[in-house]
Amino acid sequence: MNKFILEMEDQTVSNKDFRKTNFSSDESREKKFSLYIKGVVDGMTRHVLTNAFTTFGTVKHLDVVLSKSCAFVEFETEEAYQQALMQKEIDIPNLGTVTVEERKQKQQRTQNRKSKATYNESPKAPTPITSITSNEKEFFSLYIKGVVAGMNKTVLTSAFTKFGTVKNLDVVLSKSCAFVEFETKKAYQQALMQKEIDIPNLGTVIVEERKPKNNNQNYRNRYRQRK
Repeated sequence: MNKFILEMEDQTVSNKDFRKTNFSSDESREKKFSLYIKGVVDGMTRHVLTNAFTTFGTVKHLDVVLSKSCAFVEFETEEAYQQALMQKEIDIPNLGTVTVEERKQKQQRTQNRKSKATYNESPKAPTPITSITSNEKEFFSLYIKGVVAGMNKTVLTSAFTKFGTVKNLDVVLSKSCAFVEFETKKAYQQALMQKEIDIPNLGTVIVEERKPKNNNQNYRNRYRQRK
């Protein structure tokens, strides 16, 4: 009985070794020692290139694609493959020099193309806003430039009140400007039409349409509607 069990164990081990050997041999058969040759010109035929690459070892297969100025060579051994690859440039007598590179497998080339396409894909441009919604709050604000010392909030508010009720006014003296907001569209338009407004005893300021920093398109649409 013990002898029978030992024989069965030996047979199991042998089967495992057999499968392992077959798997290794399959891997070696699948491995190809292939190179990409570029710079191929007219006259570099299959026979000519095979003779040139035979100096490194046995050439198993060689294809010439003259329309793309390239060729593909496959060696029998890895040693021949490595020696040819190390040369980088190989002289073809009386015809010129070709460049040798590692040949990329089809799956790898496909992946590279996909990665490149993803990298080069341009982001979609945002859809331009062509109209305003009824929920948007309309405001009537102007930009005032040419503000100098002495033109404080009280002085400017007094000057702009003649066009209508001033809802808010901010002075930014460091940038020589101010911002005024009116309660009504009528007051806003009257002030905007002046372009230049005299501030008694201090000078003249210039009035322009105020463009909100992050909403220029919406503001232009609102301004067109006011007109």
